[in-house]
Amino acid sequence: MTVLTTPRLKLVPPGPQHLAAHAAFYASPRAAAQGWVYTENESWRNFAAVIGHSALRGFGPFVAERDGQPIGMFGPWHPGGQVEPEIKWILWDAASEGHGLAHEAALATRDYAFDTLGWATVASFITPDNTRSQALARKLGAAPERDWATPSGKTVTIWRHPNPKGRA
Repeated sequence: MTVLTTPRLKLVPPGPQHLAAHAAFYASPRAAAQGWVYTENESWRNFAAVIGHSALRGFGPFVAERDGQPIGMFGPWHPGGQVEPEIKWILWDAASEGHGLAHEAALATRDYAFDTLGWATVASFITPDNTRSQALARKLGAAPERDWATPSGKTVTIWRHPNPKGRA
């Protein structure tokens, strides 16, 4: 099991101990603002899919923990039907916003995708109204490339990240 560490965070594989934080986020007004409202049952199924993703793909997102508390999910993600793999980020805990933690976690997982997974290119899929994620993508050096319609019909913009080591 891969674990990533940053100066303030530990990024660990998702496990049962993270389900309550995941479910709390998806029942929150913050998630509703992005159109991500899940019932308790839907949240459980979504989290089970996150855990199963690693078994099916050989990689998956990490849960970021600060002082042992889960604050969000970050990292490589490629569910069925998605045009290419991406680096995703979701900060579950509103109290963690504005401290650079999402940047720290996204940077660590982006570098993991390039350096460990050997990805030649990294994208992030962001909805047009998610200005906070767009700001984080810009801070990471990513730029909008093109729009894509997801299998569910939602339009997202594919943001392309620079390869930090200049590899092609």
